[in-house]
Amino acid sequence: MSLGYKMLLRKRGTGLSILAISLLVAIPASMGSVVNYINSQVEILGGLVIPSKTYIIMSKNSTPSESRVNISIEKLRAVSSKIFPQKIIQANLTGFKVRVRGISNMSFLTGIKGRAAENINEADVGKILAKTLNISTGENITLSAKKALTVRVVGIIESKTQLDAEIVVPLETAWELSGDRSMSLILIEDPKDDKIRSILPDNLELVQAQCIREFVQQTNLQTLSFLNAWSIAVYAAVSAASYTIATRLITESSYELTMLSALGAKKRLIFALILCYTTTVALIGSILGISLGVAGAQIASTLLRWIKNTGISPFLDPLQAFQILLLTLISSVLGCIYPALKPVGGCL
Repeated sequence: MSLGYKMLLRKRGTGLSILAISLLVAIPASMGSVVNYINSQVEILGGLVIPSKTYIIMSKNSTPSESRVNISIEKLRAVSSKIFPQKIIQANLTGFKVRVRGISNMSFLTGIKGRAAENINEADVGKILAKTLNISTGENITLSAKKALTVRVVGIIESKTQLDAEIVVPLETAWELSGDRSMSLILIEDPKDDKIRSILPDNLELVQAQCIREFVQQTNLQTLSFLNAWSIAVYAAVSAASYTIATRLITESSYELTMLSALGAKKRLIFALILCYTTTVALIGSILGISLGVAGAQIASTLLRWIKNTGISPFLDPLQAFQILLLTLISSVLGCIYPALKPVGGCL
């Protein structure tokens, strides 16, 4: 057994087989190391932000423009005195699709050059949108959704938020444009959590604003899901490579394997030899691939730091390295089973 195993390992194609496996394994290893660094930085950022006491009531599983909130404002006043209904619609402006946000209290807008709109015939335009469409204060613009309405721009918003790319109007203006008096969402500050959840209908949800930690967790989960999906293709390639390696080994070693069979070696022994050879190649290749992947990512980050004075510090957890190693071995074994069992050269 040991002599046959050493004989197979001394084949001249062993080095190339190890290199092929290592290059495949380097892909998930390098990706995982970069993702680990990004996730660690995002988690640090999430820990620096204190969650606000502002909540958003909106429809479940919907975007703000698609959301429809059907709840009595009077009911909400029992749990908070600070309630700000909003209506978000898509409107046409000189051939462009723009987002129009109607809010109940325009006085809370900040960062306005000019003043806040006071009635149905006035509007404030975000700085980005105003620059894109060349809109200035004092200009009249025509918005059209289900209804058309001409409004006068009385202020330019510079809030460094999504409002900079929207048109903000009083809530009555949004109702007039949309043709209905529904609400898209409701901002509510410092509510009594136990009471507000009991009065919400089943089709509505309560979302905390600026909840960075939950956002970070969801981002990490989505990133890991993407990485796992991509790794499936890599391990499938490892399995295919192992199939090719085992087939090439059996073809090139047909004489030696036939001699072993003639000397009384059973099928199980020859199968075990091929399986051990492929597993050894996969083990060495995976260790080398993990090292290449992490080192390659670190070298690339160092070059980036030299060129652009920015860089990252990729790293791989021991558990992740073990997982890559284990999945590579499993994929390799699955790939070599069929050619190891198939009679080649009359030796099996």
